[in-house]
Amino acid sequence: MYSSYELAKRYHPFAESSPFVAHFSAGLIAECFSCILWVPIDVIKERLQVQSSLPQTASSALRYRGNLSAIQTIARTEGIRGLYKGYGATVASFGPFSALYLSGMIYS
Repeated sequence: MYSSYELAKRYHPFAESSPFVAHFSAGLIAECFSCILWVPIDVIKERLQVQSSLPQTASSALRYRGNLSAIQTIARTEGIRGLYKGYGATVASFGPFSALYLSGMIYS
């Protein structure tokens, strides 16, 4: 996350004229990039957690044998978009926090 933050901050058009805007938007951009990695991890984790609450009579197609099984099954049945369900909601909830947190670093 910090690498993408530093890159976004360095090439921001307002880096000189408005440091707060540059840091704020760089923090938001950094969160967007980091969610590319973290959202699929959360999707897999949550689906593996939920399957333990399924009744034993549930279809075996609904059960995953592990991380790789879940990735393969989701990609095959829902496409790559299935791994990114909730990306927008995650960025909407964590993006402002990262933007404010990282923009606050200029004053510390």
